Amino acid sequence: MHQPTPAELKRRDERTRWGYTNDPWPKYDQFPSGRLTIVIHANPYSGLRRTYSDGKTQALEGMLPDILAGFAGHAASISERRRESEERERRRRDAEARRRREEAYDGREKRRMKFVDAVHEQLIDRDKLKAVLTHLEKMTPEDAGKMSAMATWIRLRLKQINALISPDFLDISATSSKADFTEPDPEKGAESGYCYSPPIKLELWSVDAKKGEATCSPLEWVNAKDPPIE
Repeated sequence: MHQPTPAELKRRDERTRWGYTNDPWPKYDQFPSGRLTIVIHANPYSGLRRTYSDGKTQALEGMLPDILAGFAGHAASISERRRESEERERRRRDAEARRRREEAYDGREKRRMKFVDAVHEQLIDRDKLKAVLTHLEKMTPEDAGKMSAMATWIRLRLKQINALISPDFLDISATSSKADFTEPDPEKGAESGYCYSPPIKLELWSVDAKKGEATCSPLEWVNAKDPPIE
């Protein structure tokens, strides 16, 4: 058992003032025993033998087969622990990749439903406008004249809606809104969400087929004498 020196006791008191409770000296003093010892500094919690020393009845030289077998056992234990660690890491990576794929899929599904909701909203508005227009058209010529401006606006609005939900414009709006209805190829690697997710919107587009460009121009579309899509 180690007996602390005055300097060690003073150091302990200084450490105590700083909140340290452990003693700053070894529990035992070690002295040369005169016996040869081999210590394997590995796998302290494996349960495998790690220390081989001269004894009263057997010298260390006679224990060489056991020592070599001990090294082999420890090497096998280290290799197995490394394999288990690599397997845990692989499972962790697989789980993280699966989580990312599921998260990306959920994100795509939400955007798809928002796009479908936007189309459905236009269909509801179209039915509503048609019903009102039918009501106006049943009026007497005198009353219909009073509501001609409203009827004209409704007809234009119906043309806008028909344009918004036309296949060509829906295709462009889906691309612009990043509402992709095709599942990505899983062979191309890990999926990731869009860095930027624009709002889901149906737009009136001005298409330049020669340049392969489409620009959003609702006011230009409304003011056109002959809207491109009815």
